[in-house]
Amino acid sequence: MRFFWLSLVAIPVMATSYNVTELMNNALQNDAALKADRETIEQLFTQKEATKLWENPELMFSYGRTKPDGIGAQNEYGVTLVQAIEKSALKSAKQKILDAKILQTKALIVQKENELKGEVRQRAYLYTIAAQMSDKAEEALVLAKTFRQKGEKRFAQGALSKADLLKLTVEEEKIAQEVQSSQIKRDSAKYLLAISARLSSSADITPLKLPAPTAVDLPSEMDNLPMMVYYKSLNEEYRAQKEVAIESVIPGFKAGIGVAQLYAQHSLTASLSMPIPIYHRNELHLKNAESKISENALREQSYRYEIQQKLLRQQKMLTSLSSLIVSQQHIIDQASKMVSLSQRSYEEGYGTLLELIDARRVLVAHQHEILNNLEMYYDTLGEMQKTFPPTEEK
Repeated sequence: MRFFWLSLVAIPVMATSYNVTELMNNALQNDAALKADRETIEQLFTQKEATKLWENPELMFSYGRTKPDGIGAQNEYGVTLVQAIEKSALKSAKQKILDAKILQTKALIVQKENELKGEVRQRAYLYTIAAQMSDKAEEALVLAKTFRQKGEKRFAQGALSKADLLKLTVEEEKIAQEVQSSQIKRDSAKYLLAISARLSSSADITPLKLPAPTAVDLPSEMDNLPMMVYYKSLNEEYRAQKEVAIESVIPGFKAGIGVAQLYAQHSLTASLSMPIPIYHRNELHLKNAESKISENALREQSYRYEIQQKLLRQQKMLTSLSSLIVSQQHIIDQASKMVSLSQRSYEEGYGTLLELIDARRVLVAHQHEILNNLEMYYDTLGEMQKTFPPTEEK
């Protein structure tokens, strides 16, 4: 029995593997702020339905005692059912406010979804680059170990000095430290990606297939951005608030029907009343709504300018980096040829091992540099895509 339980412990647990689309969907489904916003929309729809209903009717009881001239005092009783009836224009204005609030909440949800997916995508880019850096470092370590082993054989044959062998050993140790550093960076990038996707850090995540680094064109139209829709719906809300302020001066009327008893006689009563205020302060509400409209226009203008400048800076950086990466790739191709030539010279006996090591070191340095620039490129691209998601995700 003990062997049975030990055998179960030895069975490996199969981890679920996630691609980037699944990571983004998981983040959207499990983000608490988005869940709260969706609940807010349901509440607003409920409030909108409530505005279509009349207020609850009221049952009013009355009692009076009268004493006309020459007649004895008489008791008067009455019961009346009163229903307040709001003007349709006021109801419509209140519904416009709620419609605008619904649009605002939906726009904020889309904005949060774009930012959340953009963060996951950006983290996925950085994790993929970090994984490539780690792979390159491990490849360099394998090659350094091979060089050191060949150097030991040549040292034993008397074809390599002790100092050169020491250089090979130091080079291997240096690259081993770079491997360790790159692995820590890769694991950190994976952890940040998992956290942004609302997963545990032990999740198995498939590296992203990176798009080719190219210049990115910005759309000329910005009115469809979620925040622009948000500001437009705010204007609609404030205009509807002005309508409510105007229509609330005389909000409607009250209709009543009841039964009264006076002088031992019963009578059926009907009433219709409409409040007409002598003085009202709705001008203050109108001024407040107009002030909000002006403030909102300025905030929209500020946001438009800020986002335009931000996107232009990102576009310029992507253009510069993509051009630099292309030229660096050309240099890497030339450095790779130099490594091949140095290796052939070494194998044919007229080249030295140290020359081969130097050629290889130059190649690794250029590879590390291009990976750093790729990291900046995809970090900037991911930041831009928080505002403008890729076309296939729209």
